[in-house]
Amino acid sequence: MISRASTRHGVFVAALLCLVGCGDDAVELDFSQRSTPPPAVSHDDSRLVVGVGAMIGPVETYESHAGLLRYLARAVHRRPQLVQRRTYEEMNRMLISGEVDVAFICTGAYIPIRDRVTLLAVPIFDGEPSYHSILIARDPSLRSLSSLRGHSFAFTDPLSQTGRLYPIYRLRRDLQTMPREFFSRTVYSGAHDESVHLVLDGQVDAAAVDEVVYRHLLGDHPEYAPRLHVLDRSPAFGAPPVVARAGLPDDVVQSLRAALLASSEAPEARRYLQDLGVDGFAETADYAFAIRVARDAQIGSGDAPEGTRAADVRAVP
Repeated sequence: MISRASTRHGVFVAALLCLVGCGDDAVELDFSQRSTPPPAVSHDDSRLVVGVGAMIGPVETYESHAGLLRYLARAVHRRPQLVQRRTYEEMNRMLISGEVDVAFICTGAYIPIRDRVTLLAVPIFDGEPSYHSILIARDPSLRSLSSLRGHSFAFTDPLSQTGRLYPIYRLRRDLQTMPREFFSRTVYSGAHDESVHLVLDGQVDAAAVDEVVYRHLLGDHPEYAPRLHVLDRSPAFGAPPVVARAGLPDDVVQSLRAALLASSEAPEARRYLQDLGVDGFAETADYAFAIRVARDAQIGSGDAPEGTRAADVRAVP
């Protein structure tokens, strides 16, 4: 029996092999699981190192982001390198340490470091620089957050705005409870698409996911739609931003920002935006609600994230 993880690894290796001999425009890949940054960082001005938060799996990350990375690298006359790590926290550490030049990160990951990075641009979805958290389930009897009491639940990542912070905010605000008291069991999937698969496969009863990822996944797999339903949808959050590390030369920052803002009008970039499900990029977004949710969820208050990593406890046929 072949697990989904094994299948995806095989696809990823095939994608990686396709890069051999592709020339200077090839996207170099770094999906290693190193958890400790090196003691010193030297910047290679010939490369644009771009990190992508683990909002979707590594194969999907490469397939959806590689074209846009090449477009951005050409704008600053550098070779692109794509980096992804297992958790949002590690990508944040790489930004702060200067290991990556630019990163596509979750809104929840952006909030705690927003004063230590430079906002480049914000993606536009359906005409607005915002997105939503949704709660999904397979059992039709589950129709509200309160109906999930005593059921199993998948979070995405401890810093995920849509995949963890919002449901905790709702539990505390509306039901005056916490996940460990409310759910029978919680796991961390590591990516929004994996949370959807956990629900589909019956590994958990419900999950909180990014609505954009959910809609994109159902667009690729319409057969999933009859098996799932949305039982809650959040107000709008400021969309997951593209940010630059401190110390990136100002001319590079300005060129990258200009390239992102012009991408919807650039013929060579438009098809890459379609791969991401993005209309274009805006200069900024309203993050006030995201900041309040993160604060009220009391991240960093000593309340340790609940749950285990789904990858450590499952092998899905």
